[in-house]
Amino acid sequence: MSSVIWKSRPQPIAPPRWCHEAVGDLSLSFTAEGSHPAVILSNDERCDNPHYPHVNALLCTTLRAARPAKKNEVILNGSDGLDWPTAVRCDVIYLLPKNLFQGRRGEVTRERRRAIGRKIAECYRLLQE
Repeated sequence: MSSVIWKSRPQPIAPPRWCHEAVGDLSLSFTAEGSHPAVILSNDERCDNPHYPHVNALLCTTLRAARPAKKNEVILNGSDGLDWPTAVRCDVIYLLPKNLFQGRRGEVTRERRRAIGRKIAECYRLLQE
Protein backbone atom coordinates (compact mmCIF):
# COMPACT_ATOMS: atom_id res chain seq x y z
CA MET A 1 0.00 0.00 0.00
CA SER A 2 1.38 3.40 -0.93
CA SER A 3 0.31 6.57 0.85
CA VAL A 4 1.21 10.04 -0.38
CA ILE A 5 0.39 13.46 1.12
CA TRP A 6 0.31 16.38 -1.32
CA LYS A 7 -0.14 20.13 -1.03
CA SER A 8 -2.34 21.99 -3.50
CA ARG A 9 -1.23 24.78 -5.77
CA PRO A 10 -3.24 26.87 -8.24
CA GLN A 11 -1.92 24.96 -11.30
CA PRO A 12 -1.94 21.12 -11.37
CA ILE A 13 1.38 19.38 -11.90
CA ALA A 14 2.29 15.78 -12.67
CA PRO A 15 5.09 14.95 -10.22
CA PRO A 16 7.26 11.90 -10.92
CA ARG A 17 7.44 8.98 -8.47
CA TRP A 18 5.08 10.53 -5.94
CA CYS A 19 3.19 7.50 -4.75
CA HIS A 20 5.58 5.79 -2.37
CA GLU A 21 3.79 6.28 0.95
CA ALA A 22 3.56 10.04 0.55
CA VAL A 23 1.05 12.58 1.81
CA GLY A 24 0.05 15.75 -0.01
CA ASP A 25 -2.72 18.23 -0.53
CA LEU A 26 -5.36 17.52 -3.09
CA SER A 27 -6.80 20.31 -5.19
CA LEU A 28 -10.35 19.03 -4.93
CA SER A 29 -13.21 21.34 -4.05
CA PHE A 30 -15.31 18.96 -2.01
CA THR A 31 -15.84 21.56 0.70
CA ALA A 32 -15.88 25.34 0.90
CA GLU A 33 -12.48 25.34 2.64
CA GLY A 34 -10.65 24.37 -0.56
CA SER A 35 -7.90 21.78 -0.83
CA HIS A 36 -7.15 19.10 1.74
CA PRO A 37 -4.46 16.49 2.29
CA ALA A 38 -4.97 13.05 0.77
CA VAL A 39 -3.20 9.75 1.32
CA ILE A 40 -2.45 7.86 -1.90
CA LEU A 41 -3.12 4.12 -1.67
CA SER A 42 -2.21 3.10 -5.23
CA ASN A 43 1.05 1.25 -5.85
CA ASP A 44 4.04 2.89 -7.53
CA GLU A 45 3.39 1.10 -10.83
CA ARG A 46 -0.04 2.72 -11.15
CA CYS A 47 1.24 6.11 -10.02
CA ASP A 48 4.14 6.11 -12.47
CA ASN A 49 2.15 4.79 -15.45
CA PRO A 50 0.87 7.67 -17.63
CA HIS A 51 -1.78 5.33 -19.10
CA TYR A 52 -3.54 5.25 -15.72
CA PRO A 53 -4.86 8.77 -15.09
CA HIS A 54 -6.36 7.96 -11.66
CA VAL A 55 -5.12 6.76 -8.27
CA ASN A 56 -6.86 5.47 -5.15
CA ALA A 57 -6.74 7.87 -2.21
CA LEU A 58 -8.13 8.59 1.24
CA LEU A 59 -9.21 12.15 2.03
CA CYS A 60 -8.04 13.91 5.17
CA THR A 61 -9.23 16.79 7.34
CA THR A 62 -7.33 18.97 9.77
CA LEU A 63 -8.20 18.51 13.42
CA ARG A 64 -9.14 21.96 14.68
CA ALA A 65 -9.56 20.88 18.29
CA ALA A 66 -7.80 18.19 20.26
CA ARG A 67 -10.25 15.35 19.81
CA PRO A 68 -9.76 11.62 19.60
CA ALA A 69 -9.99 9.84 16.26
CA LYS A 70 -13.45 8.80 15.14
CA LYS A 71 -14.14 5.10 14.48
CA ASN A 72 -13.25 5.52 10.79
CA GLU A 73 -10.11 7.68 11.22
CA VAL A 74 -6.36 7.44 11.78
CA ILE A 75 -4.51 10.56 12.97
CA LEU A 76 -1.39 11.78 11.11
CA ASN A 77 0.98 14.49 12.39
CA GLY A 78 4.37 16.13 11.85
CA SER A 79 6.09 12.74 11.59
CA ASP A 80 4.08 12.22 8.39
CA GLY A 81 5.02 15.61 6.91
CA LEU A 82 2.02 17.57 8.13
CA ASP A 83 2.06 20.83 10.07
CA TRP A 84 -0.74 19.83 12.47
CA PRO A 85 -2.78 16.76 13.43
CA THR A 86 -4.83 15.50 10.50
CA ALA A 87 -7.51 12.80 10.40
CA VAL A 88 -7.42 10.28 7.53
CA ARG A 89 -10.93 9.05 6.72
CA CYS A 90 -10.52 5.33 6.06
CA ASP A 91 -14.13 4.39 5.27
CA VAL A 92 -14.24 5.70 1.66
CA ILE A 93 -11.56 5.05 -0.96
CA TYR A 94 -11.73 7.60 -3.77
CA LEU A 95 -10.57 7.13 -7.37
CA LEU A 96 -9.08 10.54 -8.15
CA PRO A 97 -7.34 12.07 -11.19
CA LYS A 98 -3.57 12.33 -10.74
CA ASN A 99 -3.55 15.89 -12.06
CA LEU A 100 -5.42 17.09 -8.96
CA PHE A 101 -2.45 16.25 -6.72
CA GLN A 102 0.21 18.87 -6.11
CA GLY A 103 2.99 19.67 -3.69
CA ARG A 104 4.15 16.53 -1.90
CA ARG A 105 4.08 17.02 1.87
CA GLY A 106 5.77 13.92 3.24
CA GLU A 107 5.60 10.18 3.81
CA VAL A 108 3.29 8.28 6.10
CA THR A 109 5.28 6.55 8.83
CA ARG A 110 5.41 2.76 8.82
CA GLU A 111 3.43 2.62 12.08
CA ARG A 112 0.61 4.73 10.64
CA ARG A 113 0.63 2.80 7.34
CA ARG A 114 -0.17 -0.30 9.37
CA ALA A 115 -2.83 1.60 11.34
CA ILE A 116 -4.42 2.84 8.09
CA GLY A 117 -4.43 -0.69 6.66
CA ARG A 118 -6.02 -2.09 9.82
CA LYS A 119 -8.60 0.72 9.88
CA ILE A 120 -9.55 0.11 6.22
CA ALA A 121 -9.95 -3.60 6.95
CA GLU A 122 -12.05 -2.74 10.00
CA CYS A 123 -14.24 -0.21 8.13
CA TYR A 124 -14.88 -2.67 5.28
CA ARG A 125 -15.28 -5.57 7.71
CA LEU A 126 -12.65 -7.59 5.86
CA LEU A 127 -11.46 -9.44 8.96
CA GLN A 128 -14.80 -10.72 10.20
CA GLU A 129 -15.33 -14.45 10.37
